[in-house]
Amino acid sequence: MDRPDLAPPLCVGGEVTRTLFSWQAASAGYAQSMHEIGTMHYLGDGVEPDSDEAVRWFRRAAELGVSGSMYLLGECLLAGEARARCTRDET
Repeated sequence: MDRPDLAPPLCVGGEVTRTLFSWQAASAGYAQSMHEIGTMHYLGDGVEPDSDEAVRWFRRAAELGVSGSMYLLGECLLAGEARARCTRDET
């Protein structure tokens, strides 16, 4: 881990600590944590399932190079759970 000061406490709070840590790290710009938050929303792991929120986090992590998020974002696009965004200038 790049920032040991953000490491979660061991065996304290269980699921709540993991979720809180992931949110803090994702908000700080850690791409892998963004992927984890997306996965939590996609699967309903510790939070209510929410494909829109999952897609939002997958897209952010994918833009930062997380291949797992690229894959799951593609799965969401194929399943119709997300819309493609054009990033090219169409002028």
